[in-house]
Amino acid sequence: MKWKEKGCLLMNKTTQRYFINLFKRKKRILALYTFVVFMAYPFLLLTDLITNGGNRFVNLTEVMFALCLVVLGALAFILPLFTFKFVFSKKNVDTYYAIPINRNHLFKAHFIAPILGTIIPILASYLVGGLFIIPSSGLSGYFELLVVLLMSFLMFITIYSMNTFIIMKCNNILDASIISGAIGIVPFMLYGAMYTFLRSQIVRSGMIDSFVDAIPQMIIDLFSPYRGLALMGEIVRTRSIYQIFVSFKDLDYVLFFYYIVIGILFMIYAKKSFKFKKGEDAEQLTTHYLTYPLLTNLALITLILNFNITEYDITTAVIIMIVLFVLYVIINAIANRSFKIKTSMILKFLILFIGVNAFNIISKETEFFGINRKVIDYTNYEEIEINYSFYDYGNETSEVIVVDVDPENISEDEIKLFDYFKEIQKEKSLAFKEDDQDRLYPNNGKGDYNLNITYNYYKDATKSDRKNQYVHYQLSDEQARCIQKIMKEIKGK
Repeated sequence: MKWKEKGCLLMNKTTQRYFINLFKRKKRILALYTFVVFMAYPFLLLTDLITNGGNRFVNLTEVMFALCLVVLGALAFILPLFTFKFVFSKKNVDTYYAIPINRNHLFKAHFIAPILGTIIPILASYLVGGLFIIPSSGLSGYFELLVVLLMSFLMFITIYSMNTFIIMKCNNILDASIISGAIGIVPFMLYGAMYTFLRSQIVRSGMIDSFVDAIPQMIIDLFSPYRGLALMGEIVRTRSIYQIFVSFKDLDYVLFFYYIVIGILFMIYAKKSFKFKKGEDAEQLTTHYLTYPLLTNLALITLILNFNITEYDITTAVIIMIVLFVLYVIINAIANRSFKIKTSMILKFLILFIGVNAFNIISKETEFFGINRKVIDYTNYEEIEINYSFYDYGNETSEVIVVDVDPENISEDEIKLFDYFKEIQKEKSLAFKEDDQDRLYPNNGKGDYNLNITYNYYKDATKSDRKNQYVHYQLSDEQARCIQKIMKEIKGK
C-alpha cells in the first residue's frame, strides 16, 4: 500500500498544490507580515548602529525577543480560529469536505501552512539581525539565540496545537473564540483561587513558603502551555550592556519536554477530532464536555474558593451564595444562549457549593490535614541562621546564632532548639484553627518579640533549586524567654 493511501506525513501532489494555494490566497497579508517581521529586528539594529554606534544592540535584542514571544503567543491563539473557520459555517464546510483530498491531508495542509507562514519570517529576521551581535557576544551568543528561538517555535506549536484541538470541539466561531480565550485564562484563575484558598487554610509561618508559592505555580506549569514561552524569556537576559546571555542551565528541562509531549498529544487528537467532525454540527450550540460544561464547573469552583463562606457570618455567607449563583447562571446563559434556569443547574450548583465548602471546613478543623503543624526539616540544610529580636517601637535588640547542621557535631542544645520550634508551630496552628489572633501575633504592650529562621544551602541540590527558606514567628513572652534561654546555652553563656 502506498504511503499516501496510509495518510502519512507526506503529501500527495493534489495536497501539495492545495497547500501552495493556501499561501497564494493569503499572499498580500503574508507579504505584509513577512516585510514587517523581517525588517523589524535587523532594521532596528541598523538604525541603532547609524545613530548610536550600536551601543544598544544587546538591550534591543532582549526587548525584541520578548516582543517576539508575545507575538507568538497571540498568533498561536488567533491563527487556528482563522485557519479552520470553515468548519463553523454550513455554507463552507461541505465545500471544503468535498475537495478531492482526504480528511487527514486537508487537516495537515491547514495546520502546517500557518505555522510555516509564522516562523519562517521570524527565523529569517533573527538569522540576519543576529549578525549584528556577533562582535559583542561572539558566534556562541549568536547560535545560542537561534537555538532558544527554535525552542520558542516549539512552544508556539504546542499552544497552536492546543487551541486547534479546542476549536475542533466547538460548533461555531463565537464559542470557539470564547472557549479558546477561557482555556488560556482559567489556569491563572485557578492559580489565584488556589493561592487565596491556601492563604486561608495555612498558618502564615512554618511551611507557608513551601505550599502557598509552590502549589499555585504548579497549576500554571501543568495547565498553561503559555508558561512555555515565559520559560524562553527567562533564560535570555543581558549579562552586560555588551553581551546577550542565554542561561540554558536555568531552564526547567522537565517542564520544557512536558510541553513538547502535550503539544504532540494535542496535535494528534486535533487531527482525530477534525477527521470525525460532522458537517451538520456547524453553527450549532457547543455541548462537548471539554468545552462549556468543564469551564462552567471550573469557574464555579474557582469563585467558591475565592469566597470561602467559612470566614463570614451567616448573613454574608447567604449573600455570597446568591451572588455566586447569579454568576453561575450568567455563565450558563452564555453557553446555552438562554437564561432559562433548569433543576439540573440548581442541583449542580448546590453540590459544588456544598462540596467545596465542606472541604474548606474539614481542612480548617484538621489544621490543613496536619500540615500546619509541620516544620521545615533542618537536617536537609547545611546551615540555619536564627535571629531573635525585640522591637519596642523605636529601638531593636537582637541575638543571632548560626547552626552548622552536621549530624556528628550538632549539640543537644541545638537539637532542643529545633524541637522547640515544633512546639511553637503547634501553638500557632491551634491559634490559627481557633482564629485567635492574639496567640498568632502576640504583643505584650511594650513591643514585639520576633523569631526569624533562615534555612540555607540545601544539601541535595538535585532535589530542589531553592537554596533557602525563610520562616517568621511572632513570640509570646513565655516563648521569647524560652528561646533566649536556649540560645544562651548554645552560645555557652
